[in-house]
Amino acid sequence: MAIVFVSAKAKQAVFFRTTAILVISTLLVAFLVFIITGLWGSGKMAIKGGPGQPDIAINLNIADSAKISNLEPFYSLETEFAYLVLDENQQQVEGNISAFTKEEAQKSLESSGFKVLNLKEAGLGRNQPFISY
Repeated sequence: MAIVFVSAKAKQAVFFRTTAILVISTLLVAFLVFIITGLWGSGKMAIKGGPGQPDIAINLNIADSAKISNLEPFYSLETEFAYLVLDENQQQVEGNISAFTKEEAQKSLESSGFKVLNLKEAGLGRNQPFISY
């Protein structure tokens, strides 16, 4: 009986080789299944169901349709602004409004008949997060 010692570097090399083989084989299978049959075929993929299972058809040509090509890109998110305004009775009202820019929020408040006293970007989250509601 012999005792064989394997160094840490040898174990590491075996691990990396095995991982590389698994990644390459997974990519190869994905290429063969999805790319060749899905995109180079008719643009449709069909999965045949077993007994009592429905057949599933996926139409990949929808990405070329007019509904998709006419979409406008979405560049920015609305920001929430905290405001303090005077209403028509000269009463102070405070609250939050969502808008893309501070100027847009101010125009929206002024068009609603308010006189803007203070308008600033609302902070995210709670001021005191460890106090219960």
